[in-house]
Amino acid sequence: MLKLLKYTLLTSFLLFASVSQAQVKVLASINKRVISLNENVNFQVTVEGSQKTLMPKFEKLTGFSILQGPSISRQMSFVNGHQSKSVTYSYILKPNAVGSQTIGPVTVKVGSQKYRTKPIQVEIVKGNKNNSKNDPAGTADLSTDQNIFLNLQVDKSEVYANGQISLALTLYYKDVDITDVTQPDFKLKGFFVYDDGGRPVQQRVMIDNMIYQSVRFQKLLIPLSAGKHKIGPFSIDVTIRVPIRGKRRRDPFDDNFFGGSIFGDFFGNYKTKIVSVKSNPVTVNIRKLPLTGKPDGFSGAVGNFSLNVDVSPKTVQVGEPVTLTVKLSGKGNIDNASIDMPKDTRGFRIYEPETTRDSRVSEGQLVGKRTYKQAMVPTSTNAVLIPAINFSYFNPETKKYVSLKRGPFKLKVKPMPEDSKLRITELTSIRNNQGSIRILNQDIFPITTSVDSLGSSKRAINNPAFYTLVIAPAAAWIILAAFARRRNRMLNDTALYRRTNASKKVKARLKKARSALKNDNNKLFYLELSDALTHFIADQIHIPAAQVTAITLSKILTGYGIPQETVEELKNTLEYCDFGRFAPGEFSKVEAEKRLSASERLITELEKVIS
Repeated sequence: MLKLLKYTLLTSFLLFASVSQAQVKVLASINKRVISLNENVNFQVTVEGSQKTLMPKFEKLTGFSILQGPSISRQMSFVNGHQSKSVTYSYILKPNAVGSQTIGPVTVKVGSQKYRTKPIQVEIVKGNKNNSKNDPAGTADLSTDQNIFLNLQVDKSEVYANGQISLALTLYYKDVDITDVTQPDFKLKGFFVYDDGGRPVQQRVMIDNMIYQSVRFQKLLIPLSAGKHKIGPFSIDVTIRVPIRGKRRRDPFDDNFFGGSIFGDFFGNYKTKIVSVKSNPVTVNIRKLPLTGKPDGFSGAVGNFSLNVDVSPKTVQVGEPVTLTVKLSGKGNIDNASIDMPKDTRGFRIYEPETTRDSRVSEGQLVGKRTYKQAMVPTSTNAVLIPAINFSYFNPETKKYVSLKRGPFKLKVKPMPEDSKLRITELTSIRNNQGSIRILNQDIFPITTSVDSLGSSKRAINNPAFYTLVIAPAAAWIILAAFARRRNRMLNDTALYRRTNASKKVKARLKKARSALKNDNNKLFYLELSDALTHFIADQIHIPAAQVTAITLSKILTGYGIPQETVEELKNTLEYCDFGRFAPGEFSKVEAEKRLSASERLITELEKVIS
C-alpha cells in the first residue's frame, strides 16, 4: 500500500511537471520600434508559467549596448484555484548606430528546456537639432533649448506608393506641470491613416544628458499617389499649471480659493494656461511603382501576401452549386487589394461573390485578410474546369513583382437523374362516339348525338366568347414564353442581370445611408455610401466591386464618355468615405448630407451615360 502511494505521488508529480512545462511561454517585447539616436529602449523578456529560469542570453544585439539591467520582477497569482506565475527581465538599451538594428533572438533556459524568442527590428534615426530644412524626414537631433517642444518623425523618407510609413509625433517636456494634452489632428490628404499602437505612449527619455517626459502618438500611413508630400506641421494644445507667487485677491470661483492663506501652502497657489505647441514638418518622397515586370491585372497591392483557394464540393450534378473560396492574407494595403473572380466562365451560371475583410496594425505593420466566396452552378456536364485564380503584388523589400496562381480546378459534373427532369406530355383528344344504345323495357331507342334536332343553331365564330377562349391561351403562352426566355437570359447572362438590377440595389443602399445619417451612425453611413457608388459602377460595367476605388476610378471609366468633372467628383466622394472609415475625425452632418445628395445626382448622370 505504501509503495502504491509513492508511485501515485511520483506519477502525479511528473504529470504536473510535464503539464507545467508545456504551459511555459517566453515572450520578448519593446516599448517602441522607431527611436532617435539619443533615446533609450526598454526591452523586456517575460517567462510565463515558471520562475525557475536562468538569466536570458542575447544571441544577437547589433547597434545597441546594455545601459542597465536586467532588473527582475516576479509575479504570482491564484485565480479560481489555478496558480499562475511569471518573471520579467527588464533592460535599458542604448542605440549606438543609425539604421535598422536587431535585438535578439534571446534564449532562456527553463528547467531542462531552452526557449528562444523572435528577433525584433528597431529603426534608429537621427534627432532634430533645429535643422529641419536640411533634414526633410524630421530625423535630426532633438532641440533642448526649451522646456517643451513637439517633434515629428517618420521611419522612411522614401517609399513606394501604397507602401507603409510609420509616423511618430512626440511631445517632450521637463520642469513643466502639464495637466492635459489634446489629441493631434492627423487628417492628411493623399494618405490612408491607421492607428498604430492604440493609446499614446508615455515614458522618460534622456536628451543631451537631460531627462524629459514624453508623450508619443503613433500612426501608420499608406500613401496613395507618387511625388513629394509634406506631412505636418502638427499642433497640439497643452494645459500647463503655473504656480503664482505673492498674495492676490481671492475669488471663490477661481482655481485656488485657498490661495494666500495658511491653506494655500497645502492646496497650492497656481493658475492654468493653454499653450499651443507646433511640430516640425517632414517631407517624404513617394516613388511610382516600376513598369518593368508589371504583370497584367495588377491592382496596386504592395507588401507581402499569400493566396489560398478552395473549391467545394468537387463532384456535383448539373444544377447543383459549387462554392469557390479565395483567401488573401499578408502584410500590406489589404484594404485596397482585389482579386479578379470568375465572371464569364462557359458552362457555369456565376453569382456575385460575397466579400469580407479584416485589417489591423500589428507590430508596426498593416496586416489582414480578405475572403471571397462565390457560388458557381454548372449548367451542363461539360463544365468540368474552374479557371485559375491569379493575384499579383509588388514586394518593396525585393523591389520586384510577384505573381501568385492557384488552379485551374477540375470538377466532376454528373448528369441530372432522369426522374428529376421536366417531362412535357401531349394530351390527346378523346374521340366522339357516333351513337350509343340503351335498352329500356326491351325497346330500342337510338340516342342521337347531332344537335340539329335540339333547335336552331348559331355560328360559334360570331360569338365573342369564341375569340376569348381561342386567343387568350395563345396570348398567355406567348407572354409566358417571352418571360421564360428573358428569365433564362438573365440567369445565363450575369452582366445583363447586374445592369438590370443596378438601379434597384443602389436605391436600397442610398436608403440605408440616409437612415444611418438620420441615426448619427457615421461609420455605417460611410460604408453604405461607398458601397452604393462602387457597386453601382461595378454592376453597370460588369467588374468586381472591389476593383472600384478612388485610385482606379479614372482608368475604369475611360472610354464611357463620362465628363472629367463627374469622375473627379466621384473620386472625391470615395476618398471622403475612405477617410471617414479608416481615418475617422470630426463628423459633419451637414457635409454628409451634401455628399449624399451629390451622390444621388452622380448616379443619375452615370445611369444616363453608361446605360
